Amino acid sequence: MADDIQKCLEIYQEQLNNGYIRVAYVTLTKYVAELKANFPKAYTTSSVAFGYLYYTYFYFTNGYLKNKNLKYSILEVILETKIDFSDKENMTQNVINRAGSGS
Repeated sequence: MADDIQKCLEIYQEQLNNGYIRVAYVTLTKYVAELKANFPKAYTTSSVAFGYLYYTYFYFTNGYLKNKNLKYSILEVILETKIDFSDKENMTQNVINRAGSGS
């Protein structure tokens, strides 16, 4: 597959043109910005970093993490396994709760 970069680019362009990728990306990045805006005030958050198509994020920290010298640490924790915009409020609450507990 990697040997035929032209074919890969054509498929990528075709997928962008059908609109689904663009709609999904915009929806997900807007959600991350909304999540950041609604994050508990006990946390300091950074600006939203718009990554590639598969990740967008923001940093967060609080006094406890800073006191433990963890403000530059990166923890990889799955905060939500099911993306479900039909129940966005519950999904958001799960993310915030899991972010606060570290699990």
